[in-house]
Amino acid sequence: MPGPNPNYVRDNACSDPDGPVLCIADEEVVTQHTFKDSGSYRNAPRPGRELSLSVFRGSVSARDATNYVRFGGQVEEWEKRKIRVRRLDVGKLRAAGLAVVHTPGRRVAYPEHCSVVWPSDDPVNSQVSDWPAEIQAAFAACFTGEEEGWDE
Repeated sequence: MPGPNPNYVRDNACSDPDGPVLCIADEEVVTQHTFKDSGSYRNAPRPGRELSLSVFRGSVSARDATNYVRFGGQVEEWEKRKIRVRRLDVGKLRAAGLAVVHTPGRRVAYPEHCSVVWPSDDPVNSQVSDWPAEIQAAFAACFTGEEEGWDE
């Protein structure tokens, strides 16, 4: 199985004149999706599979986030009961040493898609998938407390 694409963030970054990092303000929130109930969100990329965590710019609903993740495919009733989204504070993510890069994509264009990357010094060109425990904890601490499910 091939590893994660080292060019994913660069290849999918937006072309905003301010750049794919600065086009997202510190005051914004991003939305993270899970299929595994509340409290089961990933706090780091999956080693060997990802170099960043996918989030959505703004307050994206659980339905819309799932539609993107599933490429518009059907969602079973039992899955709907587990699907959750939570909001994270962009300013806190940056203060924790993470970068939020606007990556709306070229293959499956989705204007709200972003990638959370560590370290933050050159996030478009360099990402590390093995986040230390303190970075994972810092990421989790950026949760705003706002969370919702499929029917909320």
